[in-house]
Amino acid sequence: MVQSAQMASSTSFLQAYSIISVDNPILLDRLVKKTHLQPFIQNAGHFFVFCGGFRQHADFAQVKGVDIQNTLEGIDAVIVGSVDASLAAQNMTLAAESLGMGVCYIGGVRDGIEAGWLLFGGSLSNAY
Repeated sequence: MVQSAQMASSTSFLQAYSIISVDNPILLDRLVKKTHLQPFIQNAGHFFVFCGGFRQHADFAQVKGVDIQNTLEGIDAVIVGSVDASLAAQNMTLAAESLGMGVCYIGGVRDGIEAGWLLFGGSLSNAY
């Protein structure tokens, strides 16, 4: 299913998103509590978090010594990340439903986005 998500159309083939697979029940419990999600999510067979962003691009550019700061700023970056993540999520949904699985989008992750980011090992000082 992740491969189906990765085959989605993407702005300039940037694939400006990450997919976090949460299959550890302890981590899922922490995510539910820290981001104030509904407890029924803990009964999901699997939980994926789609995040728009340019983290991997920023890391690669830093390794290569290339300045992409202008790419990371502004509304265009927000739109590109949001659209790319949404298209990937929709492709995964279609793949899952074609296999007879159910899917439920949970927008509430946004309500505790900083807590979730930190839970997954992110740093607020270098988030893109």
